[in-house]
Amino acid sequence: MNISQSQLLVSKRRMKRRVKKKMGAKSRCNHCSGAFKGSDEIETCLMCGREKDHVCSNCLFAPDEKQEKKRA
Repeated sequence: MNISQSQLLVSKRRMKRRVKKKMGAKSRCNHCSGAFKGSDEIETCLMCGREKDHVCSNCLFAPDEKQEKKRA
């Protein structure tokens, strides 16, 4: 099958790509990196239900100075 250049259906216009905005410095859960829901007294995570300052040995995103050291 012979196809000439004039018969090709190719869009030559450039498409503008949407630039993703970077998220602000919002606080995230140390345990699951979820967002917090605010209430009057306690802020809890939407995904796991833990408090904002929760730190345990299973926390994935806890700062090093707050994390408990595991010993063999």
